[in-house]
Amino acid sequence: MQCRVYTVQRQLSDVVFKDVHARIAQTLLDMVFHYAELCPYAFGVVRDVCLTHQEISELIGASRPVTSLALNDFSRADLVHKHDRFLCLQNIPGLEIVAQEGYQALKKISSALVVS
Repeated sequence: MQCRVYTVQRQLSDVVFKDVHARIAQTLLDMVFHYAELCPYAFGVVRDVCLTHQEISELIGASRPVTSLALNDFSRADLVHKHDRFLCLQNIPGLEIVAQEGYQALKKISSALVVS
């Protein structure tokens, strides 16, 4: 029971204080440690999660179009790779940074890729 209360409190805090990018990153990280499997595709990635954009949007409390735009940002930053109904998580440390700092951290990660 305590675990559920903590989870709900954290989710409410996230909705109030974190942006959409941070909430998506946190949700993917939560899912990867509980429900993800090793990625069977040849993308050189670590884990994959089977969720639709609608399901993610319902989990984080955002609209589906906003969630889709944010996931496209994640894909451009090479944090995730979208394949069919799977999100293959390519950069878990990067997702952890975005979960803490939000969109600003994602912009830094994206700009680092452009410079490289």
